Amino acid sequence: MSWSDFEKEASSGAWVKLNVGMSAELVILQLVEFFTKEWDDGKTDRMVRFKVIDAADPDAGEKELEAGVRRAKPLNDLQLDLKTQGVDIASRLVKISCFADRHPTKPGRTIGRWKCEDLGPAPAALLGSGVPF
Repeated sequence: MSWSDFEKEASSGAWVKLNVGMSAELVILQLVEFFTKEWDDGKTDRMVRFKVIDAADPDAGEKELEAGVRRAKPLNDLQLDLKTQGVDIASRLVKISCFADRHPTKPGRTIGRWKCEDLGPAPAALLGSGVPF
């Protein structure tokens, strides 16, 4: 087994893994919920969960994508931009890339940030398996 095999396995199943250095082409079907997640150390984060179709694994059907609300803000910005154009994000193929950025308050540390890009209309084969916003 190689590391690339591991990455594929880690993103298989019911959700999409999207850590620093990774990207995914997705159809964002639905914003499911906002929730508070408590980590093992007792700290909490405000999170958001989406239902998506992964273009790299369309036969798997709907998957989930979770992220911190601040990390997911570029996706919301893209959704709002498309909405002003009269376009539903659920009909689009979106590329989300996660990259490392300098931490704003901790010198020498980095945090993951998303860059979201509209790749155009989603292929018809991907649209038949989800529920739009």
